[in-house]
Amino acid sequence: MQSKLAASDYAALVKDGLQPTFADAIRLNAAGIRVERAADAVPLGAPPRVAYLGDWCLWEPTLGRLMWLDRARQMVGDAASDLALSAFACWASDADLPDLRSVDALVRAVEKFRDEVLQPYTLSQVVAAVSYAMDGADPADGEDIAAGRPSVKNPPAETLSAAWSVFAHCVGVGQDADAAVKLTYRNAVALFALAAMREGVDIAKDKHATALGDYCCTLAQIKARLLEARAAARKEEA
Repeated sequence: MQSKLAASDYAALVKDGLQPTFADAIRLNAAGIRVERAADAVPLGAPPRVAYLGDWCLWEPTLGRLMWLDRARQMVGDAASDLALSAFACWASDADLPDLRSVDALVRAVEKFRDEVLQPYTLSQVVAAVSYAMDGADPADGEDIAAGRPSVKNPPAETLSAAWSVFAHCVGVGQDADAAVKLTYRNAVALFALAAMREGVDIAKDKHATALGDYCCTLAQIKARLLEARAAARKEEA
């Protein structure tokens, strides 16, 4: 017999310290436990209960958006997995979108996501873009990188401009690397995950995914690493 829990009871659990991820909520919804009304019980800024890429990409405090995410999972298509859904969820939470609790709004959002985020880029472009960003390399300084400045892949300088364009598009900024530090890197990492799945890459085994995963334990660690890299680079220049 399937266990069910009233929304009010679930909200009480949240108040008692339960901090669900999107994945948790989707599983609860699938089991008949409705969580879309529990949004008010989750304080803004509540820390996500996460330890790996698939979970922290999924976090977004306003659980009210969950009503139609199972439908989104189906609509995303071949990449229908927790990582694909996490990519859509984190993109939607950062994008200027209407309330996704209507089917029509969700359909338009998924179409926009597929057209503007999933389709334009290859896995190699995204790996390069995220690699530069994660290691704090200055995208405007291709010569230093070509000369051996640290990066995950340390690719040729001629690929730098295109890769930074991909990353800048992901986080919604122009060529201002310092501004990017202040923003979230969820979109870039999620785009990497989704592009990897689209090209049939095993996220758990592929060497680039593994290398990137080492950087992506938490958002705080990513920002700290990037800031440390920038500080070290500025010391060297001084």
